[in-house]
Amino acid sequence: MNGILANVQAERERQVKKWGRQDHHPSWWLTILAEEFGKAAKAIIEGDFLQCHEELVQVSAVAASAAESIERHNWSREAGLASLQQEVKDLREVLAGLARNERRH
Repeated sequence: MNGILANVQAERERQVKKWGRQDHHPSWWLTILAEEFGKAAKAIIEGDFLQCHEELVQVSAVAASAAESIERHNWSREAGLASLQQEVKDLREVLAGLARNERRH
């Protein structure tokens, strides 16, 4: 287990060096995690277990970064719900705008 945790820590350090400290909304973190998890699933389907291992280390590092970000921002359930409701409202406005543009063309 220590070897795996060392790999995850090294990946976290690589990510911080590349992008700096990341502070995203929890929903964006889930999007990032889904992408990384998808890469691991693709590697499994292709039979590339070494690549799957590398991707799972990245999934673990991203999950740790997400947890750190949520902890830093002290997201509460109420704050999370309010933020999510605002995101839904914003998305509806964007979709309505796209629909209006589509009808014009």
